[in-house]
Order: sequence, then C-alpha cells, then structure tokens
Amino acid sequence: MTTLADAISALKTQHPTLKIGGDEVGYTDLSSADYDATITQWAQAQLDAEQRVADNLAADKAISDARTSGITHALSLGFTQAQAEAMFP
Repeated sequence: MTTLADAISALKTQHPTLKIGGDEVGYTDLSSADYDATITQWAQAQLDAEQRVADNLAADKAISDARTSGITHALSLGFTQAQAEAMFP
C-alpha cells in the first residue's frame, strides 16, 4: 500500500499547480497553503480508497475460507459434496 508521503509526491508530480475559478471570472492559482491542503486531502482520499479495497478483499477471503471450512466439516459428517455446497452457497 502507498504511504501518504508517496501519494502526495505522486499527486504533486501529476498536478504541479492547481487553479480555481471559471471561464467567466478567470482562473487563479491556489495559494501554497491551499495547494498543499488540497493535495493532502486528495492523497488521503486515495489511501482511504485503497484501504477499503484491501478490507473488502480480506472480507471476501474470510468468507471464502469460512465456506471452505463449512463444506469440509459437512463432508466429514457424511453429507455429499452437492449437499455440503448447497448448505454453504
């Protein structure tokens, strides 16, 4: 997983400047403090998203492991493979 510092560095490389405004009023560069705050917020959001993906993958593995364990236990009790799999869809 990426560190916050690595994510900030990558975002600063991708976005050396950030502008605010619009076509009607024109655009201005963000101040240094606002730029750093925005980049840090983006980096943290990226890390949070990566963590959610990792958590979901871990949960999926836990569910899969529990299913496999349940099927194995059902087989040891004399159920057929089809019956065991039906109990743990």
